[in-house]
Amino acid sequence: MSVDTNRGVIIHDDLLPPESDDFHIVFDGVILVLTNFDVNVSDLKPQHKPIIDRLVIPFIEKFVKMWGGGTYNLTVVGSASASGGWELDMDLSAARASKAFAYVDQQFKKKQRIDPVLASAVLMPNYASVGKTFSEKDPSIKGRTNADIDKVQGYFRNVQFIFTAVIAPPKGASIFKIREHYHFKFKAKEEQLPEFIKDLENLYKKIPGVITLGLGELLSKVLKPITEKIPFLGIATDMFKFMIPQQATYCYEIKNKAELHALYRFDGTEHAEHKGLSDLLACLGSLFSFFKKVSDIYKSIGKYDKRIEALLKDIDDFFPNIDKTLRPIVGDSVADSVKAFLELAKSGQLYTAVFAPNSGWQDFKFYGGGADHSPLQCGGPAKRYYVGALAIGMYEVDFAGYVPNNWSDYNATAYIKTFSGNNDLFYGHSMADGTFTQIGGAYTTDLRAGPGDPVVDS
Repeated sequence: MSVDTNRGVIIHDDLLPPESDDFHIVFDGVILVLTNFDVNVSDLKPQHKPIIDRLVIPFIEKFVKMWGGGTYNLTVVGSASASGGWELDMDLSAARASKAFAYVDQQFKKKQRIDPVLASAVLMPNYASVGKTFSEKDPSIKGRTNADIDKVQGYFRNVQFIFTAVIAPPKGASIFKIREHYHFKFKAKEEQLPEFIKDLENLYKKIPGVITLGLGELLSKVLKPITEKIPFLGIATDMFKFMIPQQATYCYEIKNKAELHALYRFDGTEHAEHKGLSDLLACLGSLFSFFKKVSDIYKSIGKYDKRIEALLKDIDDFFPNIDKTLRPIVGDSVADSVKAFLELAKSGQLYTAVFAPNSGWQDFKFYGGGADHSPLQCGGPAKRYYVGALAIGMYEVDFAGYVPNNWSDYNATAYIKTFSGNNDLFYGHSMADGTFTQIGGAYTTDLRAGPGDPVVDS
């Protein structure tokens, strides 16, 4: 348990032991998923209620008894299988979340009537409805009828409880916005064509399988013919430049209501969650650089014929397909960053770094001691905790230095939801302690995604 009542944020660190049956799963000690709701039914099953009584209600009681009255928010996320229509499934999953919270509220009020210590607390739901956003991506449903889908997707007919709670903040707190960025660094490498192609293929093998189909098809269609023509083209000794992944860093952009921004780098442990994306960017950047040079070579030796026109068409066709494939997997923020990167990579340019927003802007409350509550005050010791359920990533970031006379809690906490959770590309579970190091401040426009190097080494 880590808490500071002056700060107003309570985090549940007493992890639940892992357990599961046909009707529930505990993820990573902080997420409870109630599974196997009946098809097209939002009511809790009889098997769900004892689970709530045993796990959720004691969790709430513990917080209230430790920290007194106030408003407590409980995050409840509803989900549905892929057999229904989009609007129907969104409404259905929202109803599941609502009825699950209603039962929690009902049971907690029973406790309040017999325990005066609990009487001054009010439960407030923080609802999210994801419908079939993630169930329709389940590879096991391919080619199945709706009836068969419902048989295999009981897990996706669920409600999730995210075990965090927030009480009302003290006076003087300021509402800020925060978003997370990925910052990738690459190192340039230069090789002759045979070695270059071999390294390019090795990069490709590291990319998560969910997005390699179109890229593999393009590689086999393009690299093999060019490799076979190396002696004829006379380019076996030409040098080709490409990128290899070197480092991945989390950065956080913070702004207040006056649109005053600050940018911080989180200096903590190595971050493995987005290695798949750095390999993808390196492979695509190298690939397009390769295409550009081969095209230039063909032109220079007077062999710019229909074969090259077909090659360039393959490249143009492949480009939008990458965006179409990535967007539903990683969300709009990361997909927009990849798109910006590819627009420039198509020209054959190489970059030492790529800056990719990983989330939209999210609210947080800052309890800093300064009168202006400036984003520039948010540096200092920091912690980043990530846990995933389904394809939702939940990040808790504690920062802005330690609470005075406490030295274990922080002056600010942000919760960031992303779509980079439990899937082939970005799955991970981690906690890292570090420092927010300011690398930019007092600017008034949002940072743009794409190639460049806004992170200066300290």
